[in-house]
Amino acid sequence: MRSQTALLLLCVLLQASSANPQDLYVAAEEKIVIPLETRLDRTSGQFCNRLIWRYQPSPDGFLWHIAEVTDLCRKSECIKPDCSLSDNGSLILHRVTHQHSGLYNIITYHLNNNKNTEKEFQLHVLDVVSDPVVTLQCLSNESFLFTCTVEQGTKPQILLTINREEFTESEMGLINVTTLLPPPWNISCSATNNVSQKMTNVFPKSCQDTLVDPSLDFSCHVNGSVTISCVVESGEDALYSWTVDGQPLQSDTNSSWQVNKNHITGDANSPRNVSCMAQNVFNQVWTPQQLIHCQDPEETLGVAEYCVKAVLFVMYNALLVRSLWL
Repeated sequence: MRSQTALLLLCVLLQASSANPQDLYVAAEEKIVIPLETRLDRTSGQFCNRLIWRYQPSPDGFLWHIAEVTDLCRKSECIKPDCSLSDNGSLILHRVTHQHSGLYNIITYHLNNNKNTEKEFQLHVLDVVSDPVVTLQCLSNESFLFTCTVEQGTKPQILLTINREEFTESEMGLINVTTLLPPPWNISCSATNNVSQKMTNVFPKSCQDTLVDPSLDFSCHVNGSVTISCVVESGEDALYSWTVDGQPLQSDTNSSWQVNKNHITGDANSPRNVSCMAQNVFNQVWTPQQLIHCQDPEETLGVAEYCVKAVLFVMYNALLVRSLWL
């Protein structure tokens, strides 16, 4: 009797331990396949192994029936948005949002409709971390305050390394370290979560590398384009960002402007309001908005042609008057 009781207790414990859901992680807006790992005897034809997918959005909620294949091989596609069943019965979430987070339950059946297997998956939808931003402040007592921040991302783990010395990780999106380590510095800050990893490396040489007095300079080209430069009088290791007509300029192929660090090139036949920001680990500096406009090359050539004709006309008249006097 005791052995039967112990065996029953062991089966209950094994069943409870096997019921723990498997954690799955996916980045928002990405695709994920929640697998049906059971090998089914029949997946097509007149009769199939029945399977049911269910979904529980919160721990205190209900398990909702969201997709199935019946024993007569009729497939009911997923009722959630951007969701479908694969040929082998796996659940596909094509464009995941935070509303897809939750518990997913899959049950398979034998051909006689007796339960075969059951498994649960806990889906975690996370935001991708953004690039870490490192700042440095030189304090009056000859110490230095290093800060690394991550503005976006779900629970980013931050690790700050200064001259190969690692400092405590943080999940708050921010880490501050005050140290007496002298310059120059080799600084690395990494941000990670279960779906992404980003790293920033900077190498400031001294506290004199702060940025000062940015300004815009531009040159017009005969093809109607203009190259605009963001000129910083002093400072090191600057990163640049641009605003054109009030819109941030992205360095991608979809933009009509070409971005190359502190230079941008684009069409300037129409007036453009342009400003730039330069930043390094010490500070950020901005230029005021400046109206950039290059004259239409055809208009410029027209004016030049008119001037040449006027000069030739004057020279011709001068020669004519001189010949009359002779």
